[in-house]
Amino acid sequence: MRQMKNKNRAEIKRSIFAYFIVFSLIIIAILWLCQTLLLDTFYYRNTLSGMKRVSSSLSEQYMYDNFSDTVESTALKSQYSIRVLRLSNGRVTTLATVETLGSSVHKLTNDQLGYIYEKAAENGNVYYTEVYLHNVFNPIFMREELSAYIPQFDGDMGESNPFSLGIADERLVLCRLVYDENGDALMLLLDSELSPVSSVVSTLRVQLSFISLIILLLSLLLAKWISGRISRPIVRLNDKAKRLADGGYGVDFSGDGYREICELGDTLNDASEKLSALDRMQKELIANISHDLRTPLTMIKGYAELMRDIDSENTPENMQVIIDETERLNELVADIMQISKVQSESESVTLEVFDLSQSINEIIERYRRLKHSEGFDFELHIADSSVIKADKGKILQVICNLLNNAINYTRNGKVIINCFNSDGFVHVDIIDRGEGIPAEELPNIWQRYYKVDKTHTRSRVGSGLGLSIVRGILELHHARYGVQSTLGDGSRFWFELPLFKSL
Repeated sequence: MRQMKNKNRAEIKRSIFAYFIVFSLIIIAILWLCQTLLLDTFYYRNTLSGMKRVSSSLSEQYMYDNFSDTVESTALKSQYSIRVLRLSNGRVTTLATVETLGSSVHKLTNDQLGYIYEKAAENGNVYYTEVYLHNVFNPIFMREELSAYIPQFDGDMGESNPFSLGIADERLVLCRLVYDENGDALMLLLDSELSPVSSVVSTLRVQLSFISLIILLLSLLLAKWISGRISRPIVRLNDKAKRLADGGYGVDFSGDGYREICELGDTLNDASEKLSALDRMQKELIANISHDLRTPLTMIKGYAELMRDIDSENTPENMQVIIDETERLNELVADIMQISKVQSESESVTLEVFDLSQSINEIIERYRRLKHSEGFDFELHIADSSVIKADKGKILQVICNLLNNAINYTRNGKVIINCFNSDGFVHVDIIDRGEGIPAEELPNIWQRYYKVDKTHTRSRVGSGLGLSIVRGILELHHARYGVQSTLGDGSRFWFELPLFKSL
């Protein structure tokens, strides 16, 4: 099923290749659109924009004495024909004029000037139109006049080509009206040639054909190289991950490539190390549990057979041995069930308010009675009162697990318990005088199945789950916890919980 799903998914190499080619085709299409179909529009808009900027600049300088010089220098710089007229009391006066080759604004008739003036006044004092020069007739055609002369002419030089009528040049005329303080109007008339772009478009099409072919070929080569460069390290990681899934924990995911791929390799290396450690711990768990289960079962079976076969051995002492070993089995099974709940996050807490100091004092008294005959000494330094709100049963289990751990590893039989209040928290220390824990082992002691001492002795019974249960319960309470240890001087396990503040 997984293989069928993988077949239905696109390969990253093919996907990158396809995306790159599609992107290249889009770029080529945009080039063709802009350089051929829209070239005439871009040219027209750019010319019109330039004329508007020049006319706006001139409209701000007409009151200066050197206005004529300004018009002349502007015309020479912009290559526009410029004609400036003043309209006052029905009279038209020329203020400045500069004529370039093919100028049309100097050939406009009075009727045409009047029409342009009216249109500019109607359109926010700015108006532009195309005009067409004729080879024979001195009067020129405006766009509106040509449309009337040739009804089917729509201004785009289509089937009714005005040049077939002897029109030699197409130009753009812009008019800007400016009013002075006396209410007189100034007509700024600018004229620019509109060069036909059909020949340029034809040349560009040939050029773009070669450019498009080159871009497409380069895109194919580049897409193949990029897709391969990106996909190869991913494919290698995938192959190694399959080996990891089959139990090959020694696989090295380190490699070259992009940063994200290298980081993925490092993450997989870390996951491989943790899986390897977990696998090793699980094997140790099986060995530990097998040993810890076999010992009490062997004793239970042996004492039961002894009591069955020999009537005189049916004594309370032998029965007590069977009961003790059964209790040992119950504790081991309870630990396994507890860690399963904690690790599966199905465990919940039932909060209640209680005095932790009093509870610890009661626990220590029970341990003193139970362990007195074995020579254990419990040194207790405890606050008068440490009221907290927590799951009482689980917190007491933490205390018991840490005490059992200290009892198992202390060398002189002495265990120190501190419980004091500080900065709104109750702080609990449980200290043993054992051999200590190597610094490199400290990060692992909270892990499931982990035991620093791998040997099995009757005095150190456990599954390696006690500290993992402690961690799970304390994290359920969002408590702070930790351990400090010095080789040869023992270990100090601690945790902190917030003190309860009544409202």
